[in-house]
Amino acid sequence: MISPDAVTLTGGTATFSDEDVATGKTVTLTGATLSGADAGNYSLGSVATTTADITALEITGNFTADNKVYDGNNSATVLTRTLNGVISPDAVTLTGGTATFSDEDVATGKTVTLTGATLSGADAGNYSLGSVATTTADITALEITGNFTADNKVYDGNNSATVLTRTLNGVISPDAVTLTGGTATFSDEDVATGKTVTLTGATLSGADAGNYSLGSVATTTADITALEITGNFTADNKVYDGNNSATVLTRTLNGVISPGCGNLDRRNSNILG
Repeated sequence: MISPDAVTLTGGTATFSDEDVATGKTVTLTGATLSGADAGNYSLGSVATTTADITALEITGNFTADNKVYDGNNSATVLTRTLNGVISPDAVTLTGGTATFSDEDVATGKTVTLTGATLSGADAGNYSLGSVATTTADITALEITGNFTADNKVYDGNNSATVLTRTLNGVISPDAVTLTGGTATFSDEDVATGKTVTLTGATLSGADAGNYSLGSVATTTADITALEITGNFTADNKVYDGNNSATVLTRTLNGVISPGCGNLDRRNSNILG
């Protein structure tokens, strides 16, 4: 252009060589024209290409996580994944990563975080993953069962039993959980061997008890043995009759538990002496 002529390049459409992300991409201007007071003195031969960059579009992700039963760790399972900001019909998905609860303990609405997730799909290169929102899920208590042993006892008129040992099945090491409390009872108060003993009202205690629920406590067996008691009696005086037979006047027992009553066997009423 010859100075001081007034001519400018106007209009036209600028386009990248394609739509994908890259640096130094060729840009072409087509359809441009000349304008200005002296434009009629010139013709536009060509417009040189230039270069520019297309940078990735930052998008965000969301996911949902599954509830789980307490298992001693904070791992979580991803159920669904979505992306926000993807331009239709681009093929981009959120993949991979590790989902974790905030800690391993039982609670509802616990925060779950997905770290290390990436973008995949035919158009993933045109996007960058800005952030993945946290979600929430529940960790529910692990149901465990209990066992106990009971002490044998001498008959005492009631069905109470004494617990000797207690154990739990299903506790995850090294969790601190114990079976405590409750009332142990025989099936009835009578003497027998291998009698069923039941523990009711037992609970879980210990630093990690909140992560467990007590499903059941198995019954056990123990013996109730007979209570040894002693007897007394009084004998009647008699006139000599040539033999040593005696007549019992009264009989008593020592150690019989009220309201049980004990009668001394009359077959033993004749005492040799």
